[in-house]
Amino acid sequence: MLKSTPEEKVRQHFIETLINEYHYPVNTIRREVPIQHGSKELRDKDGNPVRADIVVYASKDACLNRDQGKINFVVECKRNKVEDGYTQLVSYIFNTSANGGVWTNGDGTIFYRRENKDGIQVLEETPSLPRSGQGWEDEQTPRIGELERPRNVRRLLAMCHNRLYGRGMENADSDLTMDMVRILLAKIYDETVTPDTVYPHFWITPEQYKSEAGRATVAKTIRGLFHEYAEQYPTVFDKDEDIAVGDSTLVEAASVLQDYSFVSREDDADDWDLMGAAYEQFTHVTLKRQQGQFFTNRLVVKAMVDMINPDIADKVLDPAGGSGGFATAAFRYKRRKAIDGTKPGSPQRERRLGLCKNSVFLVEISKRLVKIAKTAMLLTGDGNTGMTQGNSLDKYSNLDGWITSHCPKGTPDIIITNPPFSGQKTESMMMDPDILKLFSFGHKPDPE
Repeated sequence: MLKSTPEEKVRQHFIETLINEYHYPVNTIRREVPIQHGSKELRDKDGNPVRADIVVYASKDACLNRDQGKINFVVECKRNKVEDGYTQLVSYIFNTSANGGVWTNGDGTIFYRRENKDGIQVLEETPSLPRSGQGWEDEQTPRIGELERPRNVRRLLAMCHNRLYGRGMENADSDLTMDMVRILLAKIYDETVTPDTVYPHFWITPEQYKSEAGRATVAKTIRGLFHEYAEQYPTVFDKDEDIAVGDSTLVEAASVLQDYSFVSREDDADDWDLMGAAYEQFTHVTLKRQQGQFFTNRLVVKAMVDMINPDIADKVLDPAGGSGGFATAAFRYKRRKAIDGTKPGSPQRERRLGLCKNSVFLVEISKRLVKIAKTAMLLTGDGNTGMTQGNSLDKYSNLDGWITSHCPKGTPDIIITNPPFSGQKTESMMMDPDILKLFSFGHKPDPE
């Protein structure tokens, strides 16, 4: 029985990652491994024997015999928010045959590769870890269709956000929350438009990662992917909108995401409530409360959608959409109905899924939140074209053209929302006389 400590939790989570995402066999992984220095075990400054947190061996036999000459890499785990242990990791690697190592505290992970520079052994940061069966020198770029589905989405998104937060301070005006959304949109767009048999454009090689010029090239490509997506929605994204953090920081964040596929496949998407994970990880507390905005608990949202029981063809509208909680929940519910009782790839399923994607609509006054809602919908399985920016208190004819053409006035079958009730005197208070004149707020009594 292992004692539950913060450090042990980090270790167990990373062992799970090694097995499920990098596909290393269980029988090649050991925890708490003593490291030899010559004929003696390594000891700390107090004379206590030191143990490598996780060691991954080249084979089952090497693991069984603890063969220090056949270690693939070493992992150093630390408690959450404790940034130390690098020196230990270096000593483990250089006293073994390990070609690299990993430092992790659960929220942040850094990969290192052992290299020879002018006859001197050094550790260089590298964007990712080779999967089982790959060598550190192998070409590791997979095709789009070979990208892994992440097992722990929340961990990945937290790591990506922390890379931005930790290294994104070169631009004091940068909105890191929205930069995270923009990078995710670039990643999802690449997966959407690039055929499964083609290599991704959203990718950083170890050689590019090591040089300033290489990082600049990759950053330019990722910015281009975001611009291509944003140009499709000119009412939501500003003409000159860009990922604000510098090239190096952008690459740091993107390197965390590049190995994985974030686009939900139609047949397995019900297992992925990526919206919840993305929302919780990347919306800052100030986003949740800016302008008096509060967001409905996702369990409450699901319960409400379950009770309403929308049909596949029902037009569902959230006129105060926020970050898309009701819209994504309705979409998932309708999609589940579309998949049930139909065969994968059948024309019937395709038609039913098409109805789902084109019958969920959102209106939200904040462009910022519409961007988050579009990201959420893309992560949930597309349908993001119905996420529009506008003022639902205005005349219906003044709303986005997608709403007025696909969901004309009087046609929504279901309206589900949590309208903003702000008791604060903020920018969310409606002061526009053209809007206010559309409503009657009082009644003048008849004279006696």
